[in-house]
Amino acid sequence: MSMPMRRFAIRLLPLLLLWCASAAPAFAAPPTDAQIDRLFAALDMPRLVDQIVAQMDQGAAIGAEHAIGPDPTPGDRARMQRVLDRQHDALRMILSWDKLSPVYRRIYAQAFTAEEVEAMIAFYGSDTGRSILAKLPQAMQLATDEMRPMIEETVDRMQRDIQRELGDDKPAPDHR
Repeated sequence: MSMPMRRFAIRLLPLLLLWCASAAPAFAAPPTDAQIDRLFAALDMPRLVDQIVAQMDQGAAIGAEHAIGPDPTPGDRARMQRVLDRQHDALRMILSWDKLSPVYRRIYAQAFTAEEVEAMIAFYGSDTGRSILAKLPQAMQLATDEMRPMIEETVDRMQRDIQRELGDDKPAPDHR
């Protein structure tokens, strides 16, 4: 090999090694269906989906309280409850584990390697992992409670801005 070619090869070698190292995860084995099933069992995915739907219901109820105004009539409350019931039913139809399972299976198969899925199974199957999973709903509820005043203030500000822009003379209701 000539001297210029050797120098070129020596300079190219680190780049090739770097490329090979960065491409290695793309060539890692994908998880099997059985591994994904075990992970979903460790995560108790159906219960997790139910908790998410419950939190979405709670968020919708809070939004409905803001939309209905400060002094709703019993008729207003009944109409709002019917809307909330229909929204809940619609969410339940699309957010059932039976419908979400194939979607999550594809996502996890694309996003994680077999090794990563096994590591998650080991962690979430451990006492510590189960303890963390059990505390996640509480942590999510605390986060929701902490963020509620910020969200309410932002929604109020957005409603006032919309009303100003549209020239609505009625002030936005203050829901605080």
